[in-house]
Amino acid sequence: MDNHQKVSLEEYFLDLYNGHSGIAEKASEDNRARIHVDTLLESKITEWLRAGRDVILTGSPGDGKTHLLQQVKADMEQRGRELQTEQDASQKTGEEILLKWKMAQAQGMPFLLAINHAPLRGLAELAKDDPQFKVFHDAIFSNPSKSEITSFVLYSKEQWVEFEKSQQAQGSKANALMIANLTHRATLTDKKFVLPLIEKLVGIASNMTCVERDLPPDCTRCPIQYNVKALSNGVVQKHLLAILELVARRGHRATVRDLIALIVYMLTRGVDCKELWQEERDFSDNSYYNLAYDPDARGKLFEAIREVFDPGNFADTAVDLDLWNGSKVDATWIDEETVSQPANLDALRSLKRRYFFESNEKSKVLLKRVLSKTESRFNDLFNEEQDMRREVENLVEQINLFYAPHANKEDYSYRSQLRLWNSHRYSVGSVPGYFALRFYSAENLELYQPSLNPKYENAMEIHRDHVLLGTRYWLPGDPSLRIDWEMFQALANAANGTPIDVQPYHILRRLDLFLQQLGLLVSNYAPIETIEWSDHARRNVVRLRVNRNERQYEGGS
Repeated sequence: MDNHQKVSLEEYFLDLYNGHSGIAEKASEDNRARIHVDTLLESKITEWLRAGRDVILTGSPGDGKTHLLQQVKADMEQRGRELQTEQDASQKTGEEILLKWKMAQAQGMPFLLAINHAPLRGLAELAKDDPQFKVFHDAIFSNPSKSEITSFVLYSKEQWVEFEKSQQAQGSKANALMIANLTHRATLTDKKFVLPLIEKLVGIASNMTCVERDLPPDCTRCPIQYNVKALSNGVVQKHLLAILELVARRGHRATVRDLIALIVYMLTRGVDCKELWQEERDFSDNSYYNLAYDPDARGKLFEAIREVFDPGNFADTAVDLDLWNGSKVDATWIDEETVSQPANLDALRSLKRRYFFESNEKSKVLLKRVLSKTESRFNDLFNEEQDMRREVENLVEQINLFYAPHANKEDYSYRSQLRLWNSHRYSVGSVPGYFALRFYSAENLELYQPSLNPKYENAMEIHRDHVLLGTRYWLPGDPSLRIDWEMFQALANAANGTPIDVQPYHILRRLDLFLQQLGLLVSNYAPIETIEWSDHARRNVVRLRVNRNERQYEGGS
């Protein structure tokens, strides 16, 4: 019996919060199976291997590569299918891994490798002079239109066509290798993964009970069992998913390990019942809705949840007064018929969190009531039923007004023509102004949604936190602007009066690069042109007509 099996299930479970249990190599097969969730990705990997393909699972630490490898290996062995695996890539040299891969090929066995991004590139570089691994090397280092690793997520039909052409040129060898990049997996938003995972963890926590002698005198119920009951409730689960989706849409990524740690902490605070009461905490402090926002909780996902949306910090005019007065609200209070009136603002904040999770209102209604219009408009970019042509024009107008906030907003050309703004200073130390001589038609711009490469047969949902504003028939290397939350918020802030002088430098840099790229596509000058000058210091926009042939101004406004 190995050392892993000597760890009790409760110890293993609690250690899933910022401990070694979340690392697949540290878990026993039995304990790993207790938290395993069957996914389409797992079945697809098995399908690829059974077809004789080699499979590489890559991503960041904690993405679930080793866990998947171990589950797939066990499944294949149960079916009597032989394969060769390597899960300790960080502990082996590149030469050792390639040798093991060659041996698998010589024996006619598929090879399954779990490896992080950086070692993967090093391994591919090492294989560049070996004809046997040419397809592997090209899959990592080909140009972006052909590279397997950069084409795992696609944006345009043209990008898929180019990738497919490169696959056809390589023949059967291209299909013999699959590289699944788990960094792109929608860990927080895939309901078919998140909800079964919650159920698995809730099932383990349900067997943890408080020992009566460990309880404080005024405690009449166990917070862990209350948390179990709450996180088993479909309404609470839906509201938790809504928060996780909001976090993901804001650009925060989470590994499977991060998600497991969050749920375990919301159930138990990461300690057993005895330790739960050692500090001066009341029942509410140990309840799931406060544990999700506990400042003592460690991890990037906790930080993201606290940063993005805490119901206790947002005004909800529809229910706040009723909660404060102890009036009846539309909620099914878990494990209670009624709740007491809050004694102070801290108690109100706690009750507002609880109401968000246990409210009978739909998550979208709750969020729409408390979040900004900017948030709603950003989410509209991902709704493919929206009028995308209108969304393109909205973004064109926002970018124009970012540089020229005092322009005439009734001028439709600010929606139909993206000015190619450049900065200019009259002298050193003076405030820069922005001028535009040429423009790029909005008709030639498109919004592109990220999607999984069809080669991977819908094996997993991908993380979607941005769209691309790019030229028509876009291919990697063509002009594009990544519209993520930071960019969209900066554009919205500009429209609401935030001066360009205080906008983040990286936002200005991204916009400038996009406009410069577009400028390379617009090289023709007309004999008579209009120059627009956005003078931020004087808060106005000046238009000048220039006759190039006569080398003179012909008026302006």
